[in-house]
Amino acid sequence: MSTPTDSSLPHGFARWTRWLLALTLGFGGAIALAFIIHWYDVTVFRQTVTPSQLAGNALSLFALFFFFLLIALINPLLRRSIPSLGLERRHLLSVLGLWILAGLMAGQILTPALHAAGTARNAARATPEMRRNQVLDLLEDPRFLTPENASAYYYGLGDGMERVALSKIPWRAWARPLAFTLPLVAALVIMASSLVRVVHRQWSRHELLTYPLADFLRGLMEVDRGRTFPPLLRDRLFWTGFLLIAVVLLINGLHLWFQEMIVIPLAFSQIQLLNQFPFLSKYCGTEGYSLLRGFAFPFMVSIAVLLPTEVSLTGWAGWILFVLGTGGWFLATGEPLRTVPMQQGMYLAMGVMILYIGRREYAAILRNAVRLAPADDPALRGAVSSARLFALAA
Repeated sequence: MSTPTDSSLPHGFARWTRWLLALTLGFGGAIALAFIIHWYDVTVFRQTVTPSQLAGNALSLFALFFFFLLIALINPLLRRSIPSLGLERRHLLSVLGLWILAGLMAGQILTPALHAAGTARNAARATPEMRRNQVLDLLEDPRFLTPENASAYYYGLGDGMERVALSKIPWRAWARPLAFTLPLVAALVIMASSLVRVVHRQWSRHELLTYPLADFLRGLMEVDRGRTFPPLLRDRLFWTGFLLIAVVLLINGLHLWFQEMIVIPLAFSQIQLLNQFPFLSKYCGTEGYSLLRGFAFPFMVSIAVLLPTEVSLTGWAGWILFVLGTGGWFLATGEPLRTVPMQQGMYLAMGVMILYIGRREYAAILRNAVRLAPADDPALRGAVSSARLFALAA
């Protein structure tokens, strides 16, 4: 009697097996990302002031790097050895979504929120503005952590390699803040996802915007029939650029551990030109309207190559308008324009421009969403449902 091969497994069984593997990889990778954040911040970086240096700068890159390993190594091996476990695009997208979401929750949303709430309740850190606005009274609510529980949540309870028993973890102290924060995070995720669905058709079909990172990931997930690896991984130019960047980052990483190692600068501050050419300080200061205020990042070239010419040209022209605008403000008022008002003005201008360009599309979506009836245009039904979900989450 011949034993059944992997390819003879029932289709339904293979489908559920793939989803089980995808969820296992997704949640397992989420735990790994959370561990990396804590290990880097507390053990390596010894951060004790503001949480998540890694999360603010490189966490998304960690998720993408893990995803690259999954596509370049793990999934091809599964396709060759156990075809029924080879993940398809929908499974891979689910894994990546869980990893990115876990990174946002552990780094940018959940951990800083809980940690900051506990830190803010410390009277020694209270500012006059916090006292004036009665922030401390608000944070006395049990939905927010005490300073002691916040420290235990973020920095841990053990010392060095000491093991901490599960019974010593203050689950009860964390339960109510987590019960308050997690639904809030879920609502924010639903709002963001729904908003993306609302604007997607306008941006991709009418304005013909490109999505460089999404296109790159899609190229990684597309595998020709009869092939194990995607076409992108068989491209010599891709591997040349990948290895070049990897060598640079490896050298700089070794420099962090061994100071004798050389370091390759990855950014150049234009203000450094004042040290070489002092006469420039008479004409170019350090304010926002200075032509020398900014950084040059060589790695940005790789991003600019992926962008359409109109978008990259807008970026460069925007910098010139930024300098002229802040300079005009200084000449008119005698005061430099601060960063926060500039950011608020840019966000407002961008929002007005987005709404104006897609006013007909968004008006049709809003009109159909308010009617609580099926959309007249079948192409709008997905966006209409997302608009209703956005309103519900909000």
